[in-house]
This record gives sequence, C-alpha cells and structure tokens, in this order.
Amino acid sequence: MTEHLNNQWLVQNNRPFQAMKRQLMEYQYKGLDELPARTIQAMLESSIIEISRLQRELDAANFKLKMAQTPQTPPKVIPVKKDGE
Repeated sequence: MTEHLNNQWLVQNNRPFQAMKRQLMEYQYKGLDELPARTIQAMLESSIIEISRLQRELDAANFKLKMAQTPQTPPKVIPVKKDGE
C-alpha cells in the first residue's frame, strides 16, 4: 500500500496487511497449494481498494453536507457612481 491512506482502520491495520501479503507470497514461492494464497491476496487487495473508495465517497459526502450547512454570504455589492454624482 504505497498510496496515502485516509481511513483510520486501514492505517492501523497496514502492517498486519503487509505481513499477511508477504507470508502469502512466501507460501506461493514454496509451492504449497493447500491454501489458495493468490485468491486470499487478491481479496485482501480488493478489500483495501474498496475501503479506500468508500472512504473517498464518505469524505466527499461530508464535504457537500458541510457546504450545504454553512450559511452562504451574499456577494458584496459595490455601488456604481453615475455621471454627475
């Protein structure tokens, strides 16, 4: 996971995820096939991607909600002087 993690759960579990992925890779290299290591690794990766996507959607929705709740100030009107004033 080289991308910036914005989700606290992913941040806290980054090391265990990396360790599991490394162990699964070693398991594959040893040629042991009692465990579907590639499938498990693919599911780990896809779950990380999905959690990150959902976090981005949540952040965007929270930003929109915050913007909707913030009172909008009307733009300042600058009086225009007419000729002769």
